[in-house]
Amino acid sequence: MQLVEFQSSTIWKQKFVDLRNDLENIESNRLLDQIHKIAEMKFYLHGIQFLTPILSIFSSTWACESLFSELNFIKNKYRNRMTDESSSACVLLKLTKYEPDIKLLSSGIQKQKSH
Repeated sequence: MQLVEFQSSTIWKQKFVDLRNDLENIESNRLLDQIHKIAEMKFYLHGIQFLTPILSIFSSTWACESLFSELNFIKNKYRNRMTDESSSACVLLKLTKYEPDIKLLSSGIQKQKSH
């Protein structure tokens, strides 16, 4: 009897309908939030993919300008007879970050003996 009353009660039916609607709204909002987060991530990724080549132009331009500046310094009016090989070696030496250990290199060399 109680089950029949329970099934025929409009108050409980409405509460179940409301509860189901609330759960569906919560789930749809959660899914929409996830979709928005994914869309934002895709937007940022596309922005990064779009901006990376543009921003790299400035660094590559700077590298070229500094190389030409060093080349102008190396091949000045007093060194105009340098070959391409020697000028490229000078440019490589000028632009390298390598710093030799002079003390270690000079320790193996025999010092000049007095006569």
